[in-house]
Amino acid sequence: YETNQSITNMGDTVNNIYETGTKYFHANSTGTDSKATGADSVAIGMGAVASHDGSIALGANSVADGKTLDNDAYLVGGKATGEVNIGDRRITGLSAGAEDTDAVNVAQLKAVSADSVANAVMYDNSTHTSITLNKGGDSTTITNVAAGDVSAESTDAVNGSQLYETNQSITNMGDTVNNIYETGTKYFHANSTGADSKATGADSVAIGMGAVSSNANDVALGAGSTTDVAVGTAGTTIAG
Repeated sequence: YETNQSITNMGDTVNNIYETGTKYFHANSTGTDSKATGADSVAIGMGAVASHDGSIALGANSVADGKTLDNDAYLVGGKATGEVNIGDRRITGLSAGAEDTDAVNVAQLKAVSADSVANAVMYDNSTHTSITLNKGGDSTTITNVAAGDVSAESTDAVNGSQLYETNQSITNMGDTVNNIYETGTKYFHANSTGADSKATGADSVAIGMGAVSSNANDVALGAGSTTDVAVGTAGTTIAG
């Protein structure tokens, strides 16, 4: 009887451990049992399933089935050997990660976000109609700009080489105009460094160094020629 009683007590103890857990390890549920079907896997919690080798399902209804394990993990240098699923729960009290394979906490993410925002190019407003670079600071140079489309409908930015080409065209045009002003046009030339001609009379013409036509309809032709006919009478003066 004593032996049987000991066996009974031992059975009760085992059942109690099975139903309520051991010291520092307990579960409170009447739901589906957990399943660890993957080799070396662990499933803890009601309905938790760890079906992939080396995986851990932690918490009620958590599933570690290895569906994403064929993808290369970011910054870990290869494929993961298992996974941990905690069933959409928050992990708290997480220390800041230091190594490439460590988890990071929210404080670290906030710090990265702050650094990114400080050096990011952002719109001035929610309508996205303008951008100010280094607002409140020194002006900023934008480099490596591709040549923009130059047309009546274009809204592209243009780069320095395009502006240089435009400036060269304007300079060449200015040189042409100055050359015409200084030396004349085809079949019409003057060679002098003296005073310019003056045609002050209405519809008058003055051609030649120092030529002056001061009355209406007058023509002063030649260096130093001057018309002095009375007002209202057309006159022509040819020097020489």
